[in-house]
Amino acid sequence: MARAVEAGIVVQFARGIYCPPMIPDGMGYAAISLVNPGGVLCMQSTAVIHGLSDENPQVIWYATDRNKTRGTPTSPNREPMRLMFWSDAAMAAGVETMKFAGVDVLVTSPARTVIDMLRLSSKAGHGEQPMRALRDFIYAAGNTAELWSNAEALGCRDQMVAVLRLADEIRDNLPSPRSL
Repeated sequence: MARAVEAGIVVQFARGIYCPPMIPDGMGYAAISLVNPGGVLCMQSTAVIHGLSDENPQVIWYATDRNKTRGTPTSPNREPMRLMFWSDAAMAAGVETMKFAGVDVLVTSPARTVIDMLRLSSKAGHGEQPMRALRDFIYAAGNTAELWSNAEALGCRDQMVAVLRLADEIRDNLPSPRSL
């Protein structure tokens, strides 16, 4: 492998992770998933992936099961990581698989991403981003029933009632994100 790196055939993205010289899109997501298998890409990282935010986060948001983690999960050299520890139920609710750089990566669904950003906004310091993500989710014809379902599965339905009822009521009156 060292000869291939010296010849420029591949580059070392992180320890034990090699890729073509033109680093593929999403390689950071793939690398974190390879280094820390079983975790879930979440929060601001998935908001960008699902088109719910145009603000590129400074770190990759990644969740791991708090009951199965031994030691501290690590970040590959090139990508800083913000780690979250979730319960078994949170690791399964609203999670789907996407492929980045040829690697299957677990990510939160658009509805789950919105719920996480709303319920964890005080811890994550997102400012207006959660409400913008909610607006963009609804504008993109997101189903508010999915929001309710994810809030129920995560045990935060009561916390979300006011915001989700408002979202149900104003869904048809939201302006286009392009006009804001």
